[in-house]
Amino acid sequence: MTLAERAVNLNPNVAMAWGVLGWIWNLLGEPERACEAFDRAARLNPLDRIMLVTQILPGTCLAFFLLGRHDELLQTTNRLLALDPNNLTALLDALSIARQQGRSGDAEKLLQRIEAAYPGLRSSQVGRLFGRFRKPEHRELFDRWLSSLALPA
Repeated sequence: MTLAERAVNLNPNVAMAWGVLGWIWNLLGEPERACEAFDRAARLNPLDRIMLVTQILPGTCLAFFLLGRHDELLQTTNRLLALDPNNLTALLDALSIARQQGRSGDAEKLLQRIEAAYPGLRSSQVGRLFGRFRKPEHRELFDRWLSSLALPA
């Protein structure tokens, strides 16, 4: 956190620094601040597709998830899938949304896409990749989300 804040203070026009700061805010349980950081990164570097699909949009999805802003999460997930059809974050979010909405056919197709892009993916791997939250309520929310995906353990 200290280094990311120092980076944006030294040069507030470095999109990557704002992206890193957004992820840190998410993990520390400040998703509103994360949204602001990702928005700033996107405004500074709107045409950098790599930054959008690896940092900004996945981080924004996570922030919207933590905030319970489901419509914005769906919109951002769809944007991310349009830019990167095999993005793991977007595929998992889309699967979760399909399950929540009772669209079992869509959920099955998404599971097939996930298996094709990430053979043998297990929920334990997803938990290790994405489940590092400081606030217990965010860890609990994530654990419920992860179990709703119904991936192999």
